[in-house]
Amino acid sequence: MNGLNVDEFKFSILNYSRKINDHLTASLNKTGLEFGLTGMQVILLLILFKDGTTTIGNLAEHTRVAGANISSMCKKLEQKGFLTRNRDKRDERIVNISLTDKGLSVMSEIDQIFEEKIQSILAGEKQETLDAIIKGLKLLDILFEKIEIGNK
Repeated sequence: MNGLNVDEFKFSILNYSRKINDHLTASLNKTGLEFGLTGMQVILLLILFKDGTTTIGNLAEHTRVAGANISSMCKKLEQKGFLTRNRDKRDERIVNISLTDKGLSVMSEIDQIFEEKIQSILAGEKQETLDAIIKGLKLLDILFEKIEIGNK
């Protein structure tokens, strides 16, 4: 490797991954708090806001969280009036999840908050910087794909 040894690279990746995750979690928690939601609940609602009706299984797969935990979170969100849970008529093992009108309204507000925050931050950045960040993330994803394939 060009000047960077494997240990430095490995720990840099771990360190920055943790920092990025911490910043994202803090932002989600802070915004969610304004609406009585946790960061993880905001993530679930954002997925529903973007994708529409989905299943507990799809939410679990998308978030990499156990289905039982997703089910519990959805139950709490249903009690708060943000979503509905309905068993599939063809297969009762499948639970379909949809946003309620309240859920759609709140998620529209949250989406707008994130949009405004991101736009204000990006306004001060050069396009080349943003392109470099995206390119770096894509390259990192490719690298991890190679590592994952090598571990099979």
